[in-house]
Formats: sequence, C-alpha cells, structure tokens
Amino acid sequence: MQVLEKNKTAVEIIIGFVLVVVAYNLFSSYFVSTDVSLTASPTTLGADLLKMSQDLSIANLDQSLFAKPSYTYLTDFSTPIPREPVGRTNPFDTIGQP
Repeated sequence: MQVLEKNKTAVEIIIGFVLVVVAYNLFSSYFVSTDVSLTASPTTLGADLLKMSQDLSIANLDQSLFAKPSYTYLTDFSTPIPREPVGRTNPFDTIGQP
C-alpha cells in the first residue's frame, strides 16, 4: 500500500491514460462510418463506371454549336511546348554510360 501512496500521481496518470484510450476507442467507432468500397464485391466495384460509360455513349453533341459566331470568335491562347533534350536511354544504368 505504501508503494501506491508514494506513486499516487503515476498511478493516476496511468489510469487516466487508460480511460482516455477506452473513451477514444468507444467514440471513434461510433462516429467513424465504414467505407463501402472495402466491403464491396469485385463485381460491384466497376458498376458505377459502367453506368457512366453507358450514359456518355448515349449522349450526343449538337454539331451546329461549332458553326455559331460565339464559338468561331474564340481565340486559342495556347503556347507551343518546346522540345527538350532527351535523356539517357536507361536512366538506371551506371553514370558515364551512354
């Protein structure tokens, strides 16, 4: 009993730490939702992509848009990308080799 009285603050800190860990585990499991993609089967993982692909294939673009003056007045402000020198054929080869 004397050991507990001598180390009273250390025991209180340890008990407090244990209580904080238990409270954190209880509340984090309550507030954090599970990720559906982790529990989904492989056949349902790409279902949304297939649906989007089908929707895009059905969509059609009115070609008369490109003949309108508001489209023809658009200006291309792109800049050409300059050619850069090509590096070594094998970048992992020893230095000094061509």
